Formats: sequence, structure tokens, C-alpha cells
Amino acid sequence: FILGFLAVAAVVALAFYILISRGIIFPPSPEKAYAKEMRGLMSEIEDWQEDLASFESAMNGPYNGVLSAGGSAMTAENALFAYLALLAEPNEAIDPSAARGELDALLGPSSAAAFQSGVELLAALDATAPPAEILTAHQSLYTCIQQENRIVESVNQIATSGVRTGFTYGNEACDNLDQNVSALRTFAWDY
Repeated sequence: FILGFLAVAAVVALAFYILISRGIIFPPSPEKAYAKEMRGLMSEIEDWQEDLASFESAMNGPYNGVLSAGGSAMTAENALFAYLALLAEPNEAIDPSAARGELDALLGPSSAAAFQSGVELLAALDATAPPAEILTAHQSLYTCIQQENRIVESVNQIATSGVRTGFTYGNEACDNLDQNVSALRTFAWDY
């Protein structure tokens, strides 16, 4: 009888433990739920930042292909602008498909990786519900990722297919990126 009672008590205690730890009986506060989600997203944010840094490094890196005037070195970003100028005013001496192939080889891998990690991060951030006290940092990060993804997607489309779709190059929305990520990290680990 005593062993049966202890077995039943153990099962009931385990059931309560599971229900409480999963937040079914006593759900966590919105702040704690958001903090838990953000702790899980911190590595994704860092991955996106690394992919974006690789893309920016490739954009600022050297280009010595067919778009180089007289064989002089230029950055990949300047080569991209030269390619867009070439599309607007064709030059018989420069083959646009060769230039696009060079840009694709130079910028394609990093732009595809940065775009993909940005899309995944936006989807994950969309699924979270930030509390009012961290809403501004959350929205600013989201806006920054959206803007960077538009830039990266445009560069990727230009390099891979030659299509120019709303290409703009600026990152004003990311002026406070480090502060916003730091605020989110602090919030995530303080709760």
C-alpha cells in the first residue's frame, strides 16, 4: 500500500513539474517569455551579423575584372555601379555577361548567405511579441534587417541575373544596430 501511494505521488509530482515547467499551469510573464525567445535568437542574430559583415567585406573588396578601366583595381561596389552604368549605356568593348559572371562569382555567395540568414531572422523576430519596454530596440533591429535584406537581395539579383530592382545602397536604419542588439541581449539575460 505504501509503495503504491509513493508511486502515485511520484507520478502526480512529475505531472505537476512538467505542467509548471512548460508554463501550462503558471504561464510566464510576457517579459519572461520574450526573454526566453530572444536568448534562443541571439545566436541567429550573431550569424546574420557575420554573414552581413562577409557581404560588406566582399562589397569593399578588390575587383580587377573587365569593368576595371584600363586594368586598374576598384572595389566590388564600384564595379557593381559600373555594371549598372554599362547596362544603361552599353559599351562594345565590355561584354555585360562576362562582367555579370565576375560579379556573381565575387558577390553571389556572400549576398546569398546574408539574404538567407536575414530572411530566417525576420521570420523568427516576427514570431515574437516584444513587451513595451523593449519594443523600440526590437522594431529598430527588425527595420535594420529589412533594409539590409533589400540591399543584399538587390545586389544578388544584379549579380546573378542582371536585373536591377530598386537598388539602393545606404544603411541609415542600422545606425544604432549595436546598441539595439546590446539592449536585446541585456533584456534577454536579465529576465
